[in-house]
Amino acid sequence: MPRALSLPLAVILTSSVACFSDPLADDGRVSSSTSSTSDSGSTTDDPTTSDSDTSDSTTSDTDTSDTDTSDDTTDPGCQDPVCYEPGVDFGAGFGPEAVIVADIDGDGVSDIVTANAEGDNIAVLRGLGGGDFAAPSFYAAGDDPVTLAAVNLDPQAPGDGGIDIVVGNRAGQSMSVLINTGNNVAFGPPEIEPIGVGLVDLDTGNFTLDSDFESVVGAIGDQGMLITHGTGLGIAGDLDAAPTTEPSVAVTAGFLTQDAYSDFISLSNVAPALTVVHFIAEEPYLDIFDLLIADAGDDLALASLNADPNLDLVIASRALEIITVFPGDGNGMFGAATAISIDAGADSLAVGDVDDDGKVDVVFSASAVDEVGLMFGNGDTSLALPVYFDVGMRPMAVALADFNADGQLDIVTANADANNVTVLLSAIP
Repeated sequence: MPRALSLPLAVILTSSVACFSDPLADDGRVSSSTSSTSDSGSTTDDPTTSDSDTSDSTTSDTDTSDTDTSDDTTDPGCQDPVCYEPGVDFGAGFGPEAVIVADIDGDGVSDIVTANAEGDNIAVLRGLGGGDFAAPSFYAAGDDPVTLAAVNLDPQAPGDGGIDIVVGNRAGQSMSVLINTGNNVAFGPPEIEPIGVGLVDLDTGNFTLDSDFESVVGAIGDQGMLITHGTGLGIAGDLDAAPTTEPSVAVTAGFLTQDAYSDFISLSNVAPALTVVHFIAEEPYLDIFDLLIADAGDDLALASLNADPNLDLVIASRALEIITVFPGDGNGMFGAATAISIDAGADSLAVGDVDDDGKVDVVFSASAVDEVGLMFGNGDTSLALPVYFDVGMRPMAVALADFNADGQLDIVTANADANNVTVLLSAIP
């Protein structure tokens, strides 16, 4: 795989088109009338070990964190129209700050992957079916890994093993690529690409003009956004940076316009602004504009919350304890926002149809209160007030998947202070 260039990165400069929306327009807070009981509603601090560690630690006995199922952390309960079994904890390594779900071994069962900031590794908890998981296998990832992306980077390689993992290393100021070997040792040693700044968030998309091979986009603080380009055999050696008005702490990608290329959005946690980037097929290749929001944010997600196919934008602002929704217009722009007050600051977002009613719901982790909040979608970009479920200590990230094959989405959180993940399995009411 080609090596990436160290910073300074090649900056793609484009015209900046200002576009502002009032995040509290039309008195946009959701009232208690949108109760979650309605059945009419409805998808980081720094160790200093060296990035040069390329050992391929793959067995669960190299980490002393608890790898057995612990006592339940959540009482069973129903919040019409969903029910959850008692939450179950699974050891995941030291200081997990990110979690994703992917079928790493290609057996048709979802696996859990965490980025362990204090362990300088990732953990893979292979799904056993029925909502159970094997003890974690650990793979070296670099210094202070805090974000993950799952993508098949080398589909044209003769020995393609399936889903690969890209890791963002905060203190290590690097990106690590772990190629799936397809055998019992799922990943080889990490290919660590220095970028000169901390990589704190990742998402996947098609950022390559001449193919459909997926790439990743990352949040790199004052440098803006990191853009990679897939080749079918890995990531191209030229990494680009898209400038942002304010330091980037989170990114998301999706098809905001009608072309074949992913667009992406950067969120800042120090200023009330986000940067929207349209990836286009001709020079200057990126069309960039800013969007005003109520306050600095912490995470964002794209999903179609209403009946149209346009992607809407959901933003979590921990300090203000609000979730903000910007309706998408299908042309890469957003309408006036609606802000919904919540009872706890949200750190991380996940979107999906949790109650299987055809409407997208929003789930967030709230690390200050050791809970996840579930906001049922009403099918019109509005959300019900959240209902809460207890999880492990300091849940920094949340993801959704159907772990027990009952047709409904389950919840998993990465609990940084408990060195584990909590799995909340849905139970048909």
